[in-house]
Amino acid sequence: MVDHLVSEESRLYIFKKPILCHICSHDIFIPIETFTDVEKPGIQVTFVHNTAICQQCGFVIQFGDPSYYDNENDIYRWALDQQFINEQPTPEAHEPFIDADTIAKYERCIHLSLQILIQHDESPQTMLNLYDNAEYLAIANYFDASYEQTNSQLITRDCLGLLLRKLMDKNIADSDELIKVLQHDDNMHLESFLKALIMK
Repeated sequence: MVDHLVSEESRLYIFKKPILCHICSHDIFIPIETFTDVEKPGIQVTFVHNTAICQQCGFVIQFGDPSYYDNENDIYRWALDQQFINEQPTPEAHEPFIDADTIAKYERCIHLSLQILIQHDESPQTMLNLYDNAEYLAIANYFDASYEQTNSQLITRDCLGLLLRKLMDKNIADSDELIKVLQHDDNMHLESFLKALIMK
C-alpha cells in the first residue's frame, strides 16, 4: 500500500481491487495528483484529487483516497496501491478477480451489444456467428486483431469494452450518455441502456 501515487505507467488498486477503464476496460494508467485549496483565498490547507489517464484509450478517471484510521483495531488502513509496469511481478502481485455475478452481467451486455450491431447491419452474418458461438476471444480478435489474453475473466471484460467502443465509433450509442452510464460502475444501468438501444 502507498500513501501517494507516482506519475508512471502502472496498475492502480483501491483496497486491492483494480481500477479499470470505464470505456475499454484496460488497467494501465498514468496517475496524476492535483491539489486545491480548502478555502479561497487559500489557507494553505489542500485537498488531494487523483486523476488516472488510461494508456489504451485516453479516458480519464477521477477518484479519491478512501484510506482511514480504524479505531476499533487501532490501525491506519491504506487504500491505494500501485504496481509499476516496468517492475517485474512478484509473488505478492495482485491477481485480477471478477466475481461470477459480474461475469454473467458482462455476458448479457455482450449479447445485447451484438444484437444492436446486427440491427445496424454491421456484417450481420459474422455478428450472428459470433453471437451464436459466444466465443469471446474470437469476438475480441474480430474488433482488435492484436488482442491477446489467456485469462477467461479478462477476455469477457475486454470483449465488452471493445463492443461498447464500436457502438460509440459508429455513433449507434451516444458517447456522452454511455460514459455517464459507465461511471455509475453498475452493469444494471448498462443493461438497461443497451436494451433501450435495441428498442429504438
